[in-house]
Amino acid sequence: PTQTGARGNLPKEILAVCDKFKAYYLSTHTGRRLTWQTHMGTADLKATFGKGQKHELNVSTYQMCILILFNSVDRLSYKDIEEATDIPAPDLKRCLQSLACAKGRNVLGKEPMSKDIGEEDDFYFNEKFSSKFYKVKIGTVAAQKETEPEKQETRQRVEEDRKPQIEAAIVRIMKARRVLDHNN
Repeated sequence: PTQTGARGNLPKEILAVCDKFKAYYLSTHTGRRLTWQTHMGTADLKATFGKGQKHELNVSTYQMCILILFNSVDRLSYKDIEEATDIPAPDLKRCLQSLACAKGRNVLGKEPMSKDIGEEDDFYFNEKFSSKFYKVKIGTVAAQKETEPEKQETRQRVEEDRKPQIEAAIVRIMKARRVLDHNN
């Protein structure tokens, strides 16, 4: 697979379900390996806000990990969230920004209130969150564009990944033709 397994601690409630599924999957499919790509998934969470208002939140797996932390405590610092979830810093900042800073979709509150996420910030569950819709999709803030050196590195990695496939295709063609002219 071209995707690398990203870090991230899943909550214990989710790990129990993952372990059951993994046991089922490995018992039905022998010789396979199951790897969780936590940075690529989504989850639907049912949340109750102040005044008994209920919503179903469609969030990324990382956002789910962050929101589940607020089941047991009302307020967490950036450092606490980082330690508990083990989400890579750029992804964590993007997730927190989408949960706390997006207008109309701020499920979390943030102090001090600003658009940027700092390591000294505190986050709390926003009891005043409301939406006219029962189902609310909370998107993740887009990552910044790649710089030129990152683009070159990506191109080089893609070429390296494709090289064995290209060579295999050439070998198949040569075996099928069994003749190779020097001018082709």
